[in-house]
Amino acid sequence: MVYFVLLLMGLSVQNDTTGYDHLSQVNYERNMANGLRYRLGVDIDQHQLYIYDMSDGVLYLKKNGESSPIDTLDRRYLDDTMTYFDSNSRKLLFFDAGLGRVFNYDVDTKELSRIDRSYRLRSFYGSTGFLDGFNRMFFFGGGGEFFIKNSLLVFNKNQNREWDEHIVGNRPKPNEQNRALYWKLQNNRFYLFRTFQNTLNVYTANRVHGAEPIESWVLFQEYSTHNFKVSGAHNSNVISNKQAIGNKLNIMGNYFYDLETHTLSMWNSNEQIYGVMQGSNPDTLAVISAPSSTSFKDLINFDIEKHSVDDFFTNQTFLVIKPDKNIKPIYVLSILFLLLFSVGAYLYWTRKQHDSADATENIITTDPLFVINGNHAFITKQGKRIYFYDPLEIKLITIINEMSEEQLDTIDLDELDEKLFNGIGHKTHITTKRNQLIKGMNKALAADFIIKKKAKSDRRRKLIKVQFQLLNNA
Repeated sequence: MVYFVLLLMGLSVQNDTTGYDHLSQVNYERNMANGLRYRLGVDIDQHQLYIYDMSDGVLYLKKNGESSPIDTLDRRYLDDTMTYFDSNSRKLLFFDAGLGRVFNYDVDTKELSRIDRSYRLRSFYGSTGFLDGFNRMFFFGGGGEFFIKNSLLVFNKNQNREWDEHIVGNRPKPNEQNRALYWKLQNNRFYLFRTFQNTLNVYTANRVHGAEPIESWVLFQEYSTHNFKVSGAHNSNVISNKQAIGNKLNIMGNYFYDLETHTLSMWNSNEQIYGVMQGSNPDTLAVISAPSSTSFKDLINFDIEKHSVDDFFTNQTFLVIKPDKNIKPIYVLSILFLLLFSVGAYLYWTRKQHDSADATENIITTDPLFVINGNHAFITKQGKRIYFYDPLEIKLITIINEMSEEQLDTIDLDELDEKLFNGIGHKTHITTKRNQLIKGMNKALAADFIIKKKAKSDRRRKLIKVQFQLLNNA
């Protein structure tokens, strides 16, 4: 009898196909406890808001100050997501707050479709994004899984539908908070706005016309934020496409950055500002806001108000904020020229050293490990150089070199994977790639240079040990 009851109970349990797990429930409970229930999608042309309630999955349409439910979605499937309304396709874009899964919701047919081949990355909370008009999503920064990121990720909705890292040189400081990412098509330039302590930093990066590579990030301006009055509501507004009104880019709720004159101004408003945006009509803009008494978390109480662009910037009060540091373009070019000259001279010197290494095997050096730019690296073992050219091998050697400089010979396995793969990729794939990488490097060095071991204090904790002494032993 007992067996029969247990069998019935087992048959009555439905498989959860949403991927909702224990960590999903933890995030859900934390969001609800902190009042982070709502996400907004702004339809400027129709003068309405789509409001998603993550507590129960109800989707509301708010128009003329009145909210009404239009659909109920699976809150376990669309858990801890961000929302953006695409006016061209008339679809709501849902994507994981920590990046990963991406969904389209057709507001006319009420059909939800998943368009990615990824999973809940949970590694890029707090990132900021931009849609480039070519079915690509760019997101910068964020954090998760105990690490802060300063990488630029790209998701292509039409091609591989996975997240890839877009390599950009001279990365900004990882501990800065992301505020906005914008790509100005006219001059093919990225603008990145980040804050740290009492400073707003403006970075730029030019994109080679008609090509994929993006040049290095350059710190363009710095502003003191001591007197800033920033509305917290803008934190849920993470895609900046609609926030360019002419040359003025709305950032941090009530601030505007002029992309032509490179000046920053503060709109003197006492309201909670989610964002100032522009739709298809270049003569009008929309302010998504709520009275100052409203909590910035209660997005269901926010509303949309239209203004004439000219009237808004003429009749409202703005305060121009001068930068503490303004790096002139000519100085930037001079620095880049000197940097390129130095790199060229260094490459020439290392090439000469490489040529002499081919002629003489016994090279005596005080440091057995060298990392050479981004093209190749070598390890000197017992006076002989072993060269590596694979980008992942170079990355691993860079990590090992940092350990050597810090006089460390062990690193947590998870920390090594994070540094190697930046939280991108399935765990099984990462494990396979890492094991192959270590095996190949050990084979090239003809020694067990890198080994895995368990921590003595906690046998469940896995470590990677680098046996530096093998490089010097005959």
